[in-house]
Formats: sequence, C-alpha cells, structure tokens
Amino acid sequence: MPHSDSQTWRERGDTLLPYLLCTTALILPFSIAVSNILLGAALVIGIATGGWWRGAKSVFQKAEAFSIILIAYFSLMLIGLIWSPDVARGAVIISKQWSWLLLPLAMITLNSKMWRDRFLLFLSIGLGLHLLLCITQLFGVPLPVQAPGGSSSDEPTGLIGRIGFGLLYGMWGGWLSQWGCQREDNWRYPAWG
Repeated sequence: MPHSDSQTWRERGDTLLPYLLCTTALILPFSIAVSNILLGAALVIGIATGGWWRGAKSVFQKAEAFSIILIAYFSLMLIGLIWSPDVARGAVIISKQWSWLLLPLAMITLNSKMWRDRFLLFLSIGLGLHLLLCITQLFGVPLPVQAPGGSSSDEPTGLIGRIGFGLLYGMWGGWLSQWGCQREDNWRYPAWG
C-alpha cells in the first residue's frame, strides 16, 4: 500500500510540473517574482516526487561532459568562497545561480513533444504580449496600469533589462525559427514571422 501512495504522489508531481513550467513561461516577461515562486515550487515538487532526480540522471546520461563542467563550475564557486574577502557577497551571488537546478526538470518536461510544443506556445504568448507592451510604451502610448520598476516609455524592457531582454528574445527567436524549419505545414510561416 505505501508503494501505491508514493507512486500516486510521483504521478501527481509529474502531472503538475509541466503545467507549472508552462505557466511560468507565460508569466515570466511580466513578473520575475511570480515566476521565481512558480519555479521554486516546481523545484520543490520535482525533488520531493523524484522527477528532479530522474531528470538529473537523464541530463548526465545525455550530456555527460556538460554535467561534469557544470558540477566543476559550481564546485569552484563554492571553493572560491574560502578565500573570498567578502563571503557574504559571494554567497548572495552563488544563491542567484539556483535556476541551473531547473535544468533536470526542463529536461524531463521538454522531452515530450506535446509539452515542448505547449511550452513554446505559452512562451510565445507571454513574450509576444510583452513585446507588444514594450512597443506600445516605446511609442509613448500610456497604459492604464504601471508596475513599479516595470517597463515604461523610458525603459520598455522593464525588469528583464536590456541584456536579459536580448538574450530571452534571441533564444525565443532561434527556437521559433528551428521549430518552423521542422514543420511542413503553414504553421512555419507565423513561426518565422
């Protein structure tokens, strides 16, 4: 009986994780704080239900060299704290690297074509709406709601920032281009557009 309860818990986690990641993809351009909460919840659920461990094993099997380099990178950061003149600042910097822990969850979720397509759809809706918002504000059109620290006519990229904005939209554009090249139907044209 306990085995079936743990199996049910695992299945619930495996079902919930893709929804959390897709919701995060939709919300990310508008609220980094809410996105971090959702990603943190996904990480906790993934670790508790075993999804993270399966994903970590899959990452290591499919990208062993990358996994070793990532482990070495984090190990060197931790070792670097030993002789750092400002350990507290170093700990803050290292703590901001937690998003790398999401890689195993992304690996198991995006392994499914259905969830990969859904994630791309949610990300496209979120980034498309954010791009529309940024363009609107760039041309000085007043919006009914202004989020403190968010995008404005002076800084349309808002909380994402110019570098993050370029990186995020560059990856999205590359993914859409690649997805369009794999399609043989008329969906490839909007993806390329």
